[in-house]
Amino acid sequence: MAGQINITLTPRDRRILATVAVVPFLSALEIEALFFPSGRHAELYSSPRRRRLRKLVEAGLLLTSPRPDSRKPLLYALTKTGRDVVLGYESSLTVDDIAFFKKSDLPTAKPDHYRIVAEFYTALRLATENLPEINLQQYIGEKYLNTPGQYDQVPSLSGSKIPLVPDGLAVLQRSVDKKRRFIFLEADTGTETQRIIKRKIEAYTSYRIGTGKPLFRQRFGGEPAFRVVFVTRSERRSKNMQHTTRDVLQRHGIPRHFDYFVFLTRQNLEKGIHKLFE
Repeated sequence: MAGQINITLTPRDRRILATVAVVPFLSALEIEALFFPSGRHAELYSSPRRRRLRKLVEAGLLLTSPRPDSRKPLLYALTKTGRDVVLGYESSLTVDDIAFFKKSDLPTAKPDHYRIVAEFYTALRLATENLPEINLQQYIGEKYLNTPGQYDQVPSLSGSKIPLVPDGLAVLQRSVDKKRRFIFLEADTGTETQRIIKRKIEAYTSYRIGTGKPLFRQRFGGEPAFRVVFVTRSERRSKNMQHTTRDVLQRHGIPRHFDYFVFLTRQNLEKGIHKLFE
């Protein structure tokens, strides 16, 4: 498939495309931090990165999202052609993994949900690159996690079944003993009610210690060693969610399980991401 496009892909091009396939709407600066290490602290307009991304757009592999503010860095998403190219060389990905877009599908406003996911992924990747004792073994995007059959209907602590569909799933592995920890991402844009948040807290807790535990074992092949990270747009929203979580766990007599939930804001992601490694 790559031979049908008017560009010779470099190994770095392939890594960029495969990442945008799973984490759409990465910004130009995030792509630079992840794939152009020498430019990690560069100014907004880094020429090598700009030239290469422009070529990938011109080749029809990437799209740029409209920017309400032209001073902000461009956001990148994969095209259908880009998806087909990625499938041709990346054996670890399937059609279900890859999110692609047409020009008409692109959001006209800032895609906050996608941006929270992209910011989290970037912070996590960069943090683990500087931690030899922790390896980001795998990252699964929400396109795959939303596919029927790839998520569980988890009996909540209150008894009702809840479809547990995170916005991202990171698999961390410790170098010393190869033990894995799963990180479920919930990208919160402030639109979900506290009732929905309570149901999610109950479902994740059931996945760990309740009747949902066998479902976790069956899906992931091991004991439920995981944490859930809620990334919010504001500190106020984060505190409200923490209060809701404490209330749910207290009501069920398991307040000690609060530590399995991590609450971060977009503003403190880079600093707060290390809580996931504790």
